[in-house]
Amino acid sequence: MTPFRPTMIRRARRWNPPRWTLLLPAALLLTACSTLPFGGASKPAAKPSPDQQALIAAAADLKKLQAEPALAARAPNEIRDAQAALQRAQNPSSDPVLAAHERYMAEHRVMLARARAEEREAVAQLQAMARQTGNSTL
Repeated sequence: MTPFRPTMIRRARRWNPPRWTLLLPAALLLTACSTLPFGGASKPAAKPSPDQQALIAAAADLKKLQAEPALAARAPNEIRDAQAALQRAQNPSSDPVLAAHERYMAEHRVMLARARAEEREAVAQLQAMARQTGNSTL
């Protein structure tokens, strides 16, 4: 047996981690808690249904048509009919068949208004070109 020496006693060293390693779990905990919804937190907006998206698109198309003065002046009655159809479609109906019909009519009234406006614009351009060629040949 070897004789006892005081140098042989090893002191139990206490592990002293760096300070940043203590902050890391606290930061992770705060980050995780910040993603939890609270009762007063605002909820994300519900995604509109495909029918509502179609109405939103039709309303946007109608606004684009109204924003083009050359086309808007060519089909004021059709634009008015499309606006009325959109208003009827946006009011909820208890009958799902009637609601689907109103959406269909609103979408097609907007398409019809654009088509009529473009048609009348094209006819006006053709008439203007015919007048120019008629005047130049005389």
